[in-house]
Amino acid sequence: TGRFLSTSGGVGEPLNVGFFAVRPDPRLLQAAEIFAQNITFSEKTGWASSGFKPSGGYFVGAECGQGYFHTLFYQKKSTKAQ
Repeated sequence: TGRFLSTSGGVGEPLNVGFFAVRPDPRLLQAAEIFAQNITFSEKTGWASSGFKPSGGYFVGAECGQGYFHTLFYQKKSTKAQ
């Protein structure tokens, strides 16, 4: 959709899901729904075993929206997020 507006995280979090905005687009909703299918979260490996980069490991909120959307939008090496 072209634009993603967000705030950076606090101490150790790469993304603060308290504020982020995207232009409404059914393709983005579909991508989030497809990503959510058949993936799990682990405190050791993150969402879909994609890791936590740029954080050195688990961060506050990694298991919820902050980590989910960070993985979906930024973890380019994640085969599930692609």
